[in-house]
Amino acid sequence: MNDYMRALHQRFFQEPDCTEIRRELEALKACARVRAAGLDIVAVCCILDREEGGREKLKEAGYELHSLFTRKELVEMARA
Repeated sequence: MNDYMRALHQRFFQEPDCTEIRRELEALKACARVRAAGLDIVAVCCILDREEGGREKLKEAGYELHSLFTRKELVEMARA
């Protein structure tokens, strides 16, 4: 991995959906692989937080989740 990619991965780790149990485990496994490669994870990013416990699972493992939207926000936008 070149220096640019290493710097990018140290800053950003993205998962499309981190809330289902299967995805939680995959996200945590991916975080472990990234750390095993010698990179630091400062946050996990996803597009949608379905608010089904994924954020809490990631927090328990020491990761901060940032999402573009939550389920609640999308429902509110759809009703507006």
